[in-house]
Amino acid sequence: MEEVEQYYPLLDALFFSASAPLTIDQLRRALRVENRGRAIDIVEGYVEQFNSLHRGVKISETSRKVFLMHVNPEYVETIRRYMHPPPLTEMQLKILAYIYKNQPIQLNRVASIFGNRAYRDVKKLHKLRLVSRKKMGRGSLLTVREAAKHMIKTDGGSRKPPRQSV
Repeated sequence: MEEVEQYYPLLDALFFSASAPLTIDQLRRALRVENRGRAIDIVEGYVEQFNSLHRGVKISETSRKVFLMHVNPEYVETIRRYMHPPPLTEMQLKILAYIYKNQPIQLNRVASIFGNRAYRDVKKLHKLRLVSRKKMGRGSLLTVREAAKHMIKTDGGSRKPPRQSV
């Protein structure tokens, strides 16, 4: 195995398991390469080889040396029904349960109970179509969508959604 290619299995694992884009500095540290320029050469060589071998997924690089593995856009619509949303954090599940128990509820009330982080968490819940937001003056009124109710236990806990057959 050529010297540079010794890093490729680790890069495979890093890109496959990453839940967020990876910076060149994160990759450099994981590869244990001191020189940033060398790390860039290794990663760019890997990305070029990876993208030439794979058609369904690809790795893209931003102008700031941030790398992201993603589904090739031409296949997104075909595979959308097989994609799973990222798991919710414990706090997001608590917020979802709280909204369910107290719906409709003002967003600022949720934030006063759970802290400013609740704004980001509610935004994610809304993006995942678990919570509806209705503008009310300067604020927002929150309700839980029907599709999310299977994720909530009314005794204060939460449960995992049922497995879907494919």
